[in-house]
Amino acid sequence: YVNDIEAGRFKTAQLIPHKGYYELVVKKSDLHNYFIAGQQNHVKVKAYTADNSISSRGTGTRDRSAHEKAQPPNLFAVMVGVSDYKDEILDLKYAAKDARDLSIAVGAASRKLLNSGKEEHVFIYDLTTLKDRNLLPEKNSIRKTLEEIGKKATANDILLLFFAGHGKMDPITKQFYFLSADASGATSVAALSAVGISTSELTEWIKPQHIRAQKRVLIFDACHSGQAIREIVKLGNPEQGFVAVRGDEQGQQIKAIEKLNEQSGLFILAASASDQEAYEMGRYSQGLL
Repeated sequence: YVNDIEAGRFKTAQLIPHKGYYELVVKKSDLHNYFIAGQQNHVKVKAYTADNSISSRGTGTRDRSAHEKAQPPNLFAVMVGVSDYKDEILDLKYAAKDARDLSIAVGAASRKLLNSGKEEHVFIYDLTTLKDRNLLPEKNSIRKTLEEIGKKATANDILLLFFAGHGKMDPITKQFYFLSADASGATSVAALSAVGISTSELTEWIKPQHIRAQKRVLIFDACHSGQAIREIVKLGNPEQGFVAVRGDEQGQQIKAIEKLNEQSGLFILAASASDQEAYEMGRYSQGLL
């Protein structure tokens, strides 16, 4: 872990055995992209049991060569709002407007907080179905936008993702999908992966290895979006990098969510539970979230 964000995993075979202990060698150059300039960076190592259920308390050190000049953080905000779908039967009234309204509010507040002098530190990407947009919120456009941010973001930066639109559960796998503008009412379960962004895909796209920003916020304003939280903190899945915990089911979820920020620097807000819908209200001309 670097600054309490998981930066990598090692297998047992990568340890060097000694009499009574094992040695793990980690090159500082391999961790440089995770270091925040101008401050001491804490590097910690934990050992896990084979079933990924129990970990050591960890041991660590601090990098004391933080000689680089500290830079103000940048905010990269991706605002996705889909009101007009490929098929009119799916159209919503306020999802695109919500994304735009939040974009304006976040932009105004963050520029006062982050901008210094003539330098711009706030970069907002509007992917909505409104006419004055950066890009249409199709699946490929969203992925490419995140790839572009990945080339620019540093560990000191902030990533904000907002998704407003339809959420759908795969009835077989129970996986949550956010439907991009490519979707239609005729979209089958088999075609969901082509027009929907699954939790596992989004998690992969924004991993610290791809987008280095260590402060990250994900907001879903969509039906069934609580399922995304369940999936991201899915217990006992080492491929996603989240740790299983013991105890009752509710206790497991609470502890797993606590682990979430430690292992990914990610905070999540969802508009509905996994078995609920999210609503719009004409009285306010917005979604309720």
